[in-house]
Amino acid sequence: SNSVVVLDSNHPSVPLANYSVNDPGNTDEANPHDMAFVSNSKAYITRYGLSTLLILNPQTGTHLGTIDLSAFADSDGIPEMDKMVLIGDLLYVSLQRLHNGREANNQSYIVVINTKTDQVVETSPGNDKIVLESRNPFGGMVFLASTHRIYLSSTGTFFHSFSTADDFGGIEVVNPDTGLSEGI
Repeated sequence: SNSVVVLDSNHPSVPLANYSVNDPGNTDEANPHDMAFVSNSKAYITRYGLSTLLILNPQTGTHLGTIDLSAFADSDGIPEMDKMVLIGDLLYVSLQRLHNGREANNQSYIVVINTKTDQVVETSPGNDKIVLESRNPFGGMVFLASTHRIYLSSTGTFFHSFSTADDFGGIEVVNPDTGLSEGI
């Protein structure tokens, strides 16, 4: 899909609005995977099929801009951005970095966006990304305030080998204070 559908929770069978998440004139599959709300008038949408993170007004559907994440892609030019977690003013975005959109043979990352400036920020001195031990973060990423850690599930090389018997899958723990993975 290339859109966000707005529903009334009291009447979910009647859509209130339908907003495109593609760039104007772009017919590529944006394939939105997650939406993080900063306020009533600003949200971020990961676009799995594109190299830019969309900034959108969720009330009007107005595109407020994009953040180019192509520098974090593998050789196919698409970073395969998936899930997001908002911690204060910082947005953590998981990047699967699948080769040709299917093979998990590259390191996966988390990039951090400052939601005040809409810029990628350093995760630790000299680093603009968190390098994950796991590959293909897929399906879940949460921040647990009681431990002050991000937890994300990764399937490993599942799509490539059709087996989960590798060392790259599991639940990975990330410390947002140090900008480092604490391992699977």
